[in-house]
Amino acid sequence: MDDNDMMDACRFDMPGYFRCYPTDAFKGARSDKYVCLPDAARCDAFIQCKGPDDTERFCRDPTIKLEGNIPDEIYLGDDVVLTYSTDGRPSPTFVFYHSSKEIPFDSEGKFSYEGTEIMLEATRTGQFSINYKVSITNISEYFHGTFDAIAWSVVAEPYDLGGGYTGSYHRRIAAEPVEIELKVVMEFTDLLGDDVKLYKGQELVVDVAVISKPATQTLTWKLNDIILEDDGKTIFFEEAFDETTYITTYTLKIMNLQEEQSGEISVELVHETYGNLSDAMNLTVLGINTVKLKCDGDKMTLTLHAEKENFETIRLLGDGEGCKFDGDAKEIETKLHECGTKLEFNETHLVYLNEVEGITKKTEKDHAAGISRGSFKLPFQCAYARDGNTKIVSWKVNGQTDVERVKGEGALTFLLELYKSNAYSEKVDNFPFELSVKDNLYVQVRVDSSETTMSLGLVQLQAKDTPNETGGKSYNLVKDGCAEDATLKFVDKDEDNKDLDARIKRLSFQAFKFLESESAVYLHALVKVCIGEDTSCENMCDKTRRKRRSPDEEQNEYHVFQGPLIATDELSGVYIGMKCSVLSLAICLLLSLIL
Repeated sequence: MDDNDMMDACRFDMPGYFRCYPTDAFKGARSDKYVCLPDAARCDAFIQCKGPDDTERFCRDPTIKLEGNIPDEIYLGDDVVLTYSTDGRPSPTFVFYHSSKEIPFDSEGKFSYEGTEIMLEATRTGQFSINYKVSITNISEYFHGTFDAIAWSVVAEPYDLGGGYTGSYHRRIAAEPVEIELKVVMEFTDLLGDDVKLYKGQELVVDVAVISKPATQTLTWKLNDIILEDDGKTIFFEEAFDETTYITTYTLKIMNLQEEQSGEISVELVHETYGNLSDAMNLTVLGINTVKLKCDGDKMTLTLHAEKENFETIRLLGDGEGCKFDGDAKEIETKLHECGTKLEFNETHLVYLNEVEGITKKTEKDHAAGISRGSFKLPFQCAYARDGNTKIVSWKVNGQTDVERVKGEGALTFLLELYKSNAYSEKVDNFPFELSVKDNLYVQVRVDSSETTMSLGLVQLQAKDTPNETGGKSYNLVKDGCAEDATLKFVDKDEDNKDLDARIKRLSFQAFKFLESESAVYLHALVKVCIGEDTSCENMCDKTRRKRRSPDEEQNEYHVFQGPLIATDELSGVYIGMKCSVLSLAICLLLSLIL
C-alpha cells in the first residue's frame, strides 16, 4: 500500500489506521494536515491523535502535582520529604531543581552536598502514572530557597512534516514550586564542659559553639564575673562562622595560667532576635614549684614538686637525646649548651635559660567538650658571675671555665680535674681535698667541644695560695709548656696505652706539704686551643720556638682553676728545713709561700 492508499484508508476510517495531527508548534504545518499511521504506538509520539471514531487516543499531555502539605517551619538540620504524582502518555520524565539548577542524581538516585543528602525514589502507580519521592536529609543552609519539579514528554519525534520542517516537540509541565526558608533555634551545640583543673604555667583553650541565623549577636567571656578582654598577650579570643551549618565557634585562650585565675569561667551570648544563652565551668589552677634548682658547673638540675597527676610527657625547649622525660619524672637535668638552652649576658653575669614543659593527658571528656588543657610551662635559669676578662664572655667555678662566643670555635668548656690514681678513673669531687706529702697528685686538663680537629695546649700550671687568677704567692709547675717541677711527668697514653685525645692533657707530680697552716693551695692552669692545621699546641716546650708570648696570643689563652687542697701532715718549720734535702725543691718553695 502506497502513501496515497494509506491516506485513503484513514479518510475512510479503515480499522487499524489512525489520523495523527501535529500542532502549530511546527512552523508551516497546517492544522488540518494529518499523518496516517498504521502503528498505534507511533501515535504516542504526537501531541494529538485520533482514532477512527474521532476520539483522542494514545497521546496525553504530562501532568505533575505536589502531594501533601509542606511544614510551615523547616529548621536547619531537619529532614524534608516532597512527594509528586505524575501521569501522561507516554509516561513523563521527572526532573528536580533547586534555585534553577538541576539536581544531578547518580544512577542510584542519590546526591550529596555540604552534609545534606537528597534521594529520589520512583514508584509506578499505573500504566503511565508514576509517583516520585524526594527525601532531603539534614538540610543545610545551602538548600534554602526554591525547589521546582518538572514533568516532560517527547510528544513528537523527528518527522517530515512537509515544507522541509522536521523536529521534536517536548511538552513540559511544572509542579507548584516549593519555597523553603530555613529557621534556626539558637542553642549551644558545644558547651564549656565539666570543671577542669590545670597547673600554673599551663594554657587553657576552651571552645563553645552556637547555632543561630546571621544577625547581631555578642558573646562575652567572664572570669569570676569580671569581663575578660583580648589583650593580645595572655588572653585571646577567636571566632569562626560556618555559613553552611549556621554554627559559630567561639574560642577562649588563656596563656600562662596563674593560681589567682582559679574560679568560674562563664560565657554569655546575646542575640537581637533569639534572646540570651549562657554557660559556665569551674577552673582550678594548681600550684607547681621547684623544690630545688641546682646549677652545677656543666648542667642545670631542676627538681619538681607539683599537686598534680602525671603528665603525658615532660620536655625541654630543644629536641635531642635527653631532652624529653616521662610524665612522672621529678628531676629534669640538662647540660648548659643542650636542649635549647639560651644564653644571655651582661657586664656582670652570664645567664642560661631553658623551660620545662609538661604536656597534660587529655581525657575523653576533654575531647567531647572541646577543652584543650594546654601545657604546663615553667621557665628556669642559672646565672654565673662573669669572669673579669672583658675581652671574652666567660665564667668560671672551681674546676671549670666556660667561654662563650669564641670566634671560630663556639662555646668551649675548660675543665681542670683531679684524680686519686694514675688510672684516671676515680675523680676527686669533694673539696677541700686532703692529701699527704707522700701522695702523688694526678691532674687532667681538657676542653669540651664538638670540634674534632681541636687540640689543647697547656701553657702554664701554677700552685697558688688564692683562687684568684692574679695576686697571691705562686709556684710554677709548668711554664711556657715546659715542666718546672722535678717530680712532674706528662702522661700521653690512656689506660689502653693509646694516644690521648688531643683535647686532653694529663700530668702527675708529688703532692704538697703544709706546715701548721690553715692556708689552702689552688691549682691554676692557663690553656690555649688550636683548630685544624694550627700546630702551635704541639711541642709547646720546644726550646727553639720559645719566645715571649704576644698580647694576641695571651688574649686567646683561657684560665681554669681547682681547689682548695689542704695537708693532713703537721710539720714544724724546722722539720721543713730538715726535709728540704729529701723533698723536691718545688714543694719546699711552695711551703715557704704558704707560710
